[in-house]
Amino acid sequence: MKYIKEEELQRELFISKRNNELTSEGLEIFMKMAELRSHSYNFIDEEIRKESILFAVLSCYKYWRKYDHNKGRGFVFFSVIISHAFIRISKKEELKERIKI
Repeated sequence: MKYIKEEELQRELFISKRNNELTSEGLEIFMKMAELRSHSYNFIDEEIRKESILFAVLSCYKYWRKYDHNKGRGFVFFSVIISHAFIRISKKEELKERIKI
């Protein structure tokens, strides 16, 4: 999957809500979204980039039930969650650098 199609995301979210459990395909979409988004940030090293992707996917997993397809596009909703997760990780890393002795 080179890019994410809104229809695929919507379909997986619909199935997930109906079954009250996120599908593995839905989780893969979150992983791909986070992976693709990670390339627009400058991470100190690969380990922090991978940690950030995992944190972003966990954030998507945490909030997927709150998505309401009547209020907007899923891609936008989850892209914002992913971006905020990356920002939170970068702030933590910055704080770690400041505290180092």
